[in-house]
Amino acid sequence: MCWRLSVTLHPRTGAPAITLASEVLGVEVQRLGVVARLLVSPDHRRLGAARTLLEMAAGAGVERQLVPILDVATHFRAAIALYEHCGWIRAGEVEVWLPSG
Repeated sequence: MCWRLSVTLHPRTGAPAITLASEVLGVEVQRLGVVARLLVSPDHRRLGAARTLLEMAAGAGVERQLVPILDVATHFRAAIALYEHCGWIRAGEVEVWLPSG
């Protein structure tokens, strides 16, 4: 079976989100690892791939002595449900303003 999937571990995300995570967790920004771009093609969802990717990326962060966090747009409700089902907790919400274009 060939799955189309992806996940990355970044050292940072937008300032409002990383600041919130740092404050809520009581961890310096430099010690946070952002699990990002967790993607699974629609025809391969609900097979456990996303959970496995999440565990792998978070584990890689811990191996690097980082505290893994997620930064997810609130309209990705299915992703948020998955993360919460996997035991992740919501630290809060921030607003990010993007320039048009």
